[in-house]
Amino acid sequence: MIDLRGLGRGSSLLAPATGEGLLFVPLPRTGRRMPVLGLQDGRGRWSYLWDGGYCADADGTMRAAHQIAAVRW
Repeated sequence: MIDLRGLGRGSSLLAPATGEGLLFVPLPRTGRRMPVLGLQDGRGRWSYLWDGGYCADADGTMRAAHQIAAVRW
């Protein structure tokens, strides 16, 4: 969220009482809110997944933020 904000993109976090939080990034052209998931693989490494299959390692948050912020539709 912080890296997206630094790039001028807002986001919101849905934090349910049970389960994991979910990040949403608004898309300016459509008004759609794109979900961004945090996923852990079998070896314990975390990644971000968004927009139908795009993925970035979670340890590179600024790189992931640039990729997520590039989605316009």
